Amino acid sequence: MNYYRQLNCIVILVFFILIMNQKTIYAEEILDFENGLGHWRVSVNGNVHNQISESKYYKGAKSYQFGPSTCGINCFDSYTVSLIREFNEPIFISTITAWVFEEGNWGGKGYLIINGNKIDSPNLSNVSNTEVPIKEWVKKEWEINMNVDSILFYFRDLTDQNPMYIDEIEISFKSLCSVDDNCYLEGYQEGKNYCIENPDQCGLYTEEDMINMVNTLLQWDVNNDKQIGLIETIHILRDLTGVKNNK
Repeated sequence: MNYYRQLNCIVILVFFILIMNQKTIYAEEILDFENGLGHWRVSVNGNVHNQISESKYYKGAKSYQFGPSTCGINCFDSYTVSLIREFNEPIFISTITAWVFEEGNWGGKGYLIINGNKIDSPNLSNVSNTEVPIKEWVKKEWEINMNVDSILFYFRDLTDQNPMYIDEIEISFKSLCSVDDNCYLEGYQEGKNYCIENPDQCGLYTEEDMINMVNTLLQWDVNNDKQIGLIETIHILRDLTGVKNNK
């Protein structure tokens, strides 16, 4: 059974490589705080309240709250909370998205840090100190497309008036390389290793499920060689899209 748990998403990856040939999606990791922090950890600087909160949430019933602090003004980097995800080995990440809610407009800033490097846009604040608070969940999205060993959501200048919230952090592990690029092969190996180490993130299938998948694919094995190659891929695409053979 463990054999199938480890290899189920690898089989799916290979199948999508065959039929797409240009883009491969490996897995997605979502932190929604419904069951705690998962693989993430928190670092706090200064007297700043922070917790998994049920008072605000984008989905489900929980989010993570940053602030308020005991600081009224000029809090800057003395009152911060960081939400951190570290990987044992670098892994190729294409995009990161998150939803942010800001209660007020006095203080409360932040940004995403990848591998120790700050990404300026988009930042984590929805409004400046002179703007009217939006008080709505705002989606933030970052194009990463690199090997990553650490992710840090850095909330700073947390005041006594402006708690902030984050929810539905989604990390997409995929390669945007062509099959001839070295980064494609490296990304495939990283995606495969991720699925083996985190089978719960890739989905679990029983031995019966796997056998049914293989038998379904082999229905297109036109030359009876027990393999799904280019010819079979063309037949699969033609049948699934309803394109008729003109011959």
